[in-house]
Amino acid sequence: MSEFQDISEYQLPQEYQEKVREFKQAQAKITLDGFFGSLPIVGPFWSAYRSGMFEFIVAERFSKFDCELKTLGMSALTPEFFKRDEGFDLITKVLQQVSRTRSEEKIKRFARIVQGVTSGEEIDFEQAETFVDIIAETSDEEMLYLALTYKQYGMKDFWINEESHINTMESRGIMRGRHKYIVKRLESYGLMIVEDMAAAGGFSHECTEVAAEFLDFMEKQ
Repeated sequence: MSEFQDISEYQLPQEYQEKVREFKQAQAKITLDGFFGSLPIVGPFWSAYRSGMFEFIVAERFSKFDCELKTLGMSALTPEFFKRDEGFDLITKVLQQVSRTRSEEKIKRFARIVQGVTSGEEIDFEQAETFVDIIAETSDEEMLYLALTYKQYGMKDFWINEESHINTMESRGIMRGRHKYIVKRLESYGLMIVEDMAAAGGFSHECTEVAAEFLDFMEKQ
């Protein structure tokens, strides 16, 4: 056997292993910061992330969400709510979506969902998750179009070129050229039924039952 121990078999004492690990982590951070810092476009975003700016933005959105819950009369989420798998999954899903949106209208709607499901009377967890998906997928413009359409026609079908419908939308800032795009998007979410009538130069559409349930719930505040 060699009088010199093979270096690959040598183990540093535990206290030195920790110091080496910390050194390697610090070195990796410096290397990573240097790499991203050299990128002219992505670099500033990395610097903002490292500085905690992203955490500040998320915290601000959570604060708005908390204020909306208080406005709706909630004081706290009970431990029993979190003990249920459905409750834990729902609040986790909602908080993820709140962190991803700058829309105050969406934050208000998310708060309404949590308030509704915790009351134990208005909607169940399955409905709540469906409603969260609806809010997450739709833009404020699409939600406005859907709400105005439902208020004007209910679940009846109507011709997209009806002048009264166009005037209602334009009065709220949704221009004529946007209608078909918005309707097709809402159809893809399962919120509208669209009947293509190319021969007549357009199509008719109506709100689905899921859309009606969601909008009726949101109006109960």
